[in-house]
Amino acid sequence: MQSGTRWIYQSVLNILKRQGYDALTVSHLSFFASLDCGQTQASKVAERLGITRQAVYRTTTDLQDQGFLSLDTNPAKRNQKQISMTTMGMQLVNDARKALEVAETEYVNRTGLSSIEELRRLLDVDLGLPLQK
Repeated sequence: MQSGTRWIYQSVLNILKRQGYDALTVSHLSFFASLDCGQTQASKVAERLGITRQAVYRTTTDLQDQGFLSLDTNPAKRNQKQISMTTMGMQLVNDARKALEVAETEYVNRTGLSSIEELRRLLDVDLGLPLQK
């Protein structure tokens, strides 16, 4: 599973780099995948990714410097920050979705699956409780 995920992420990244998104990394893509398309609280991103808020702020600052995100004080809760996508960020999301579709289609072709949904269905099987010691 991990090698398939890495292959898809790297393929998406390679497609995006051909489109001019030179400074993006696989970590950036993972970070973007954890965002809502509107505004997302930085604390929620940290929780989703299992990283510290400081790491969220570092990545947000990097993506802000590239023009994809903005970081603002939450007007409802002044002690919280919210991450918003810029117009460039929304364009990146659209381009990444198209690249993901291309990568998933190629993954299906290379693995002999009938569709990526087949893989999702196979991975979503309820296996019950994990094995005990």
